[in-house]
Amino acid sequence: MKTTREKMMEILMTKYKFSHIRTSEEFYGEEQGNCIWMSAENGEKFYGKTIFDYWTTDYKHYDIGVLKKFEEQIQKLGWYCEWYDCGTMMLCEL
Repeated sequence: MKTTREKMMEILMTKYKFSHIRTSEEFYGEEQGNCIWMSAENGEKFYGKTIFDYWTTDYKHYDIGVLKKFEEQIQKLGWYCEWYDCGTMMLCEL
């Protein structure tokens, strides 16, 4: 099931309590696909674990610094995580 960007932004703010959610256009200053710009530095948690940890070596729970449980949930909605830099995450449509 593919979720629209607007609905995905709402889910990120309400269900996952992300405080910094913006469109990729706001980040780049021009049209750059249909992504969502997020801070990866605010320490949001899911099931008691930090969602984004760029520097982690906990490969049991994280895949390339993203909590596996979170990534599974957003992929069900038609999205995936892509690092821009160690403090910036872009969620993009699958």
